[in-house]
This record gives sequence, structure tokens and C-alpha cells, in this order.
Amino acid sequence: MTKSLFCLLLSVLMYIFSVNNSRSQDLYGLRFNGNDKEIESRTSLKLLPLSQKTFKNKFDLSFDLSFYDPSSIGYICRFIYKEEELSLYYFPYSYDEFCYFDIISNHDNRIIHLPILREKIQQGNWQKFKLSFLPEKDSIYLAVDNVKRSGKYNFLKGYKPDVVFGFHGANPDLPFMCIKDIGIKDHKNNLVSQYQLKEYEGNFTLDEISKNKVPVRNPSWVAKDRYFWKECKRFNSNLVADFCYNDKTNQVYLIGSDSLMIYDVATNKLSSCRYKNQFPVAKDHYHSIYNLHKNRIVVYVFNDLSPERNAIGFAELDLDCYEWVNIEVSRNRPKSLQHSAMLAEDIEYPIAFGGYGSFTFHDKFIAIDPVSKSWEEVPFSGDTISPRMYPAISQNQDGVYYLFGGFGNLTGPQVLGGYHFTDLYSIDTNNKEVKKIWEFPKMDEKFVGSNSMYFNKEDKYLYALCYGHHLVDSPLKLLKISTQKPSYEIVADSIPFASEEILTEAHLYYSKESKKLIAAIREDVNKEHASFRIYTLNFPPINRMNNLEENSYGNKKIYFSYLFVFLLLLVSASILFLIKKRRHSHISTDVTWDYENIKTAVPKTNAIIFFGDFLVRNNMGKDVTHLFPPRLQKLLCLVLLSQIRNEKGINSKEISRIIWPDKDSFQAKNIRSVSFSQLRTALQDVDGIDVVYENKFWKVKYSNEVFIDLIHLVTISKSILEVDIQQLIGDELRKFFVYTSRGQFMPSVHEEWMDNFKSEIETKLVDVISIVLKFCSKSKNNDLGILAANVMLGIAPFSEEAIKSKTKFLKNQGRLQAAKNAYTSFIKNYENNFGSQPNIQK
Repeated sequence: MTKSLFCLLLSVLMYIFSVNNSRSQDLYGLRFNGNDKEIESRTSLKLLPLSQKTFKNKFDLSFDLSFYDPSSIGYICRFIYKEEELSLYYFPYSYDEFCYFDIISNHDNRIIHLPILREKIQQGNWQKFKLSFLPEKDSIYLAVDNVKRSGKYNFLKGYKPDVVFGFHGANPDLPFMCIKDIGIKDHKNNLVSQYQLKEYEGNFTLDEISKNKVPVRNPSWVAKDRYFWKECKRFNSNLVADFCYNDKTNQVYLIGSDSLMIYDVATNKLSSCRYKNQFPVAKDHYHSIYNLHKNRIVVYVFNDLSPERNAIGFAELDLDCYEWVNIEVSRNRPKSLQHSAMLAEDIEYPIAFGGYGSFTFHDKFIAIDPVSKSWEEVPFSGDTISPRMYPAISQNQDGVYYLFGGFGNLTGPQVLGGYHFTDLYSIDTNNKEVKKIWEFPKMDEKFVGSNSMYFNKEDKYLYALCYGHHLVDSPLKLLKISTQKPSYEIVADSIPFASEEILTEAHLYYSKESKKLIAAIREDVNKEHASFRIYTLNFPPINRMNNLEENSYGNKKIYFSYLFVFLLLLVSASILFLIKKRRHSHISTDVTWDYENIKTAVPKTNAIIFFGDFLVRNNMGKDVTHLFPPRLQKLLCLVLLSQIRNEKGINSKEISRIIWPDKDSFQAKNIRSVSFSQLRTALQDVDGIDVVYENKFWKVKYSNEVFIDLIHLVTISKSILEVDIQQLIGDELRKFFVYTSRGQFMPSVHEEWMDNFKSEIETKLVDVISIVLKFCSKSKNNDLGILAANVMLGIAPFSEEAIKSKTKFLKNQGRLQAAKNAYTSFIKNYENNFGSQPNIQK
């Protein structure tokens, strides 16, 4: 009898693809959740079956791999055929100068043992792997970094294995790795499958050859962090506090009136230091800029202070001792809001350009004269820049700055009107020279740039956050602007931004250490406080490239094929379920609840999601969340919640009292009118929903065409609470977890008026889940119990009932390590938030 053979041909042609700049590193790929995650959270990618392909004598598998922690160990990929399994395993011996890649069989045989110098397996370096399988010769080849090894293996007849990357089976060890550009070639060297892994969202990847989609379990897409901004911090401070950035320490500073807040980009920590002496500058609206040469923050005011006010207009904060150094400067200075400032290393004081004040757009370069200590014009030769406010200016590059766009006119007086400039200039502070680089004849959108831009020397592009300052709400868009020719493109996703107030500002910085763009935003909250947000985005950013769109959604035929199969399986499962339960629909004690897939089972079109990240999809399936800035999200949410409490809805006076308490009735009416108009416009491509004003009340009219998770959850929760859990239809309970598993209700809204609504909703949800947990404990339904506990922890992260239940159900399944990890994570999270351990009775 022939031996149990596993038919796997590995031939490796591998050379190091060591990447020195961030543009070629990690632009895309699949990042695997490894050994630091619970088993159910680890990543797995199973390729389309090779049995669908035609191979004779030989086939090759190639892919690119990098480690984000080269010290981790585990299985990279597996080849499974009948009862045979081959694995590519990575092990970095701590006592050796080599790291090893082994091909091993499930019969404890090592087929190949390939060493690679440890110094070449560095974090972020990409290596090309190639495995060649030659069944006729009973040989496998593996190549990594131009190092090749071969081994003997007895292949089963007709060997066409399933290929699985990452987590699989009873051996869960998984290194911290990224994979991209997977290719499979036949005996003629023809590419028969290709998975580039360029997606940035979703649970599927695409075979570029067959155009078939393949599910991915627990994906973490590398491109996601280059498209979606990550909100890192959100906090309030005094109204006119200002940002600046220290490239040397990788820290963002927020200069408040009594203390300095410091955000560390690398650690994501926010701290504060009180000043040793009193903040000396007038607290009307001050500007700041970091002086690297002195290690000081320069703060100054551009307005006319009255003589009786005990405040100066210029000071520096010494960051070595957090003490203010006052610099006496003449009080006769210009009033110039929304200007730009430059401070090169060899310049003692900042040079300001442009701005608006006294009903005039400015076009002068001004700086403090070292002798007279007064603001004086600085003469520049070369081209002339027209008067403007909101000019965006780049960071210093050896004394050369770039200035882009703005709003103004050719002569200055506001009475002559204004328009958006679409030009780019270089400003040489060493030679005091201005040079016009180019001007767009016409741009599709009207916008101005944020206070600061980033210039990337490698690709000669500027990156600027831009928005429509003339609009009530205009999301921040990231522009990639060429310095070589008049061209630009919008990259990355937008950031919600309330642009109506003149003190509202956005800053863009670049962290060399973290290779991230940083967006620092200030928005008015009321007359005394402002809201501050800090976002990061991995560099370089990407746009919605066509291939990414295809990978994310696929073509319609594929979509409907998957939908048909899903519906067929769902109907079949329901029939089997009903047969099992005969006439009554009880919850099966052995049903498997797939928590990771259940999270994404929400409609792809005409959907408004309030749980987890706020999400709106229109009638074409396009994500149009960017059309709903925070103000519109809150307005829609308030009307809908009020309508759930009272079918009539909510009146205008109550809306103004809740959302705009600091505005008088006239102001509130204008803002309310504009806001509802914008809300209706934003909803116009979502079928089956409208916001109407009837009988002096505002309400949301909706039909079955639109899916609103909040409405469905309210109905289902009521149903569950009113009937015996034993009599529940399984699909009803499934829907409950589909809608709640995305996260908390409107987690980004923290206003007091929302707290009561949130409390009501979360209390009802927790009540429902408590009933399910008790039932699961009694019926020993561990799968459903774990799902219910996870959802409860998402809603109430410090619920002792939830963590006790989760650990109990995990132990029932024999997953002791997972139970320990879950409990330890809960305790750590609790301590970080409350400073003490919870009193959990075991």
C-alpha cells in the first residue's frame, strides 16, 4: 500500500526585498493578528482550491512577506491534501545569528531547514518567497533571500492541496507578519491565481485572474491605515489654545492659557505641564510656532491691544524649564487673522505673511525688527503674491517654504470681493526671494488650505488639508499637490470638520519617526471652550484606486452569486433548524454562532448605522458618511431618538435648546434651518427616508426600503423581553447580535443630552443579553454564550457579569488560555481606567 503522501511541491526562488523608504514598504498587504490575540481573533486566509486549476508535473507558489515583530514564531502557511499536511514554519532561535524557515509534515518530518541571517529579517523588510512543488521528482524547493534549499517528499497521486495562510487547525501559533502579492503558476509558468491583497476594508480579497472573491477571517488590511484617518485623541481646552509641532521629539503641543498639553505620537499618550510663571500673552487669539534652534515655543498676538490691558503681544516658552520669557514688542501691530508664519533656524523671529483684518486682505511679509522691537515689513524680491487669507504654508526645508492657495483678491480691500486662489509659490527666506511655480487655470472645487503643509522631498509633492471655508460644514480633504506641474489629487478619506467659525483651524504635520501624517484640529464648542482632535494617517496615503474598489466590492455577477449561495444556505439552515425543533423555535444548544462574520452582516445599500462607527450607505451601496459631519449626525440622531420616545417627534424650540444652547433664538433659527436643509440633501440618495416638519414637530419618515439599525434593535429588544427565551425564533436573536456587535451606540457623541438616551438604550440591551447569558449557562450553549458576552463587553466594557460569563464558557470549551487572556485583558483595562482592581467574586 502506498504511504500516506501529501502532494506539495515547493520550489523557492527567494531574494531579499529590503526596503529603505516608506513608499515601498507596507503600501498594501494583509497584516495577520498573531500570538498576542485570542485564538478566535487570529487571521486566516484560505486561497481558492487548487483542485480548480490544471497542473502537470509542477506548480509554484510565491508571495512577499515581512515581519512587524521578527522575534515571534509560528506557521506562515499550510498545504492540506486529504490527511496530509505540510507547513512553512518560522523560528528565530535566540542563541543563533540565523532565523530559520522550515518545511515540516504532520508526521513530524522536517523536509527543508533553511537559515537566513537574522540581520536581514528586520522589522518592515519585505522578502520574496517561492515554493516549487515537483511531484514527479518527489521534490520541494524553498527560496528566501536568494538562499535555496530542496527536500524529498512522497506526494500523493493527483496532489492539489488547499493553501491556508495564518491560523488553521489545532496548532494556532502565528507570527506577527504581513503578506502581499501571492501568485500561483502552473508547469508552463503561467499565472493561474494572483492575490495582491490591496483591499482596505471588508472581509474578502480578490483573485485577480478568476475575479472570484475569497473570504478572510479577522483581516487587518495594511492599506486601511493609509486611507482612513485614525482618531487618536479628543479633548476640550480654552477657546483660543493653539497647536504647534516638535519634529525632534515627535510631539504635538497645545498651548493653553495655564498649561502645556503634550501629545506623544509614538506612544499615543497625552500629558500636561503647568507653566512656572503666568501665561503672559493676551488670551484673545494667539498664534504659535516651534523654534527648533532655541527649543522654545513662540507665541504672539496680531491685534491692537488697549493700553490698560496688562498683557504683552510676544513671548517664548522655554521647553527646558516650562518658563515664559517675555519679549517687549511694540503694541502697535497689525490685526491679521488667518495668516501664515515661517521660522527658519537662522531667523530669530517668525515671518508672517497675509491674513485678514480691518476689512482688508493682506499681502505683506512682516517680522519683528531686532532693533526697534516692532513689527516691520520684510522686503522680498521676485514675484508678488496677491493679498489673501488662509494661505497654506509648508514646513521649513533649508530655508525654503511653499505657499499654496488662499482666499482674497488682487488689491486687498474686502469691498471688492474675494475669490479662491489656485497658485503655488516658493519662498526663500535665506535670499528673501519669492518665485511663482504655477497656477491652475481652474479647479473643480473651491477650498483653502489648512495652516501648515508637509513637503515630501523624495517625490516632490506637497500634502495639505483643505476645506471650503465658505461652507457651514466642509470635511477636511487631504490634497497631494505636485510642485513640478499644476496637478493635484485627493488622497485618503476625509475628516469631519465644522468650518463656519473663523477661529476653527486645522494643522498638518509629518512624523519622521512614526512615518505618519498628523492632523491637529480645533473647533469651537461654545464661547469659552473649544474641542481638539488629533488624527494620524500612515504615510504615504492612498486614494480610492480602481483596483481597490474592485477588490472591495467585486463585480455584480460575483456579488449576486455569493448572495444567492448565502440565501440558499440560510434557507437550508432554517429548514433544518425548524425540523429539529418541530413546531417550536427554541435556541439550539449546539448551534455555532460565527461572531466575526456576524459583525458585517448588515445591508450594503440604503443603510444608516448608529452602533459602532456611524455609517451611511446610499441606494448604490456607496459609503456617503462623509456627507454627515458631526453636527448633522447629532441632529438626525436627536430627531430619531425623540420620535422613539414620542411618536410626534420634537419641536424646533427643543432642538435649539439641546444642540445650540449658546445661540440666541435668531441665530439658532438660522443654523437650524441650514442644518435641516443640509441633512435632507445628504439623505437624498438614501431611498425610503426623509426628515419632515409636520404639525410643528420634526420627525423622520422611513419605510422598509431603508435599514436603520436603531429602529430594528428597539423592535427586537421589545420582542425578546416580552416572550419566554425558549420560544424565541433563532433568526430574531441572530439579528439582535448582528446589530449590536458593531460596538456602542454613537460612541463619538459625548454631549450631556445624549447621555440619557444612551443610558436607556444600553440598559435595555444589557437586560436582553443578561437573559441570553442565563439561558446559555443553563443550556450549556457555549458558542452563543461567548458571543453574547463579547457583545455585552462592547456595550459595557467593565461588566463583571459579562467577563465572568465569557471566561466560564471558554473554560467549558477547554480553552483555558483564551479564558485567562480575556480575564487578564479585562483586569488591565479596568485598572487603566479606574486605578484599582475590580472586586469580582469567582
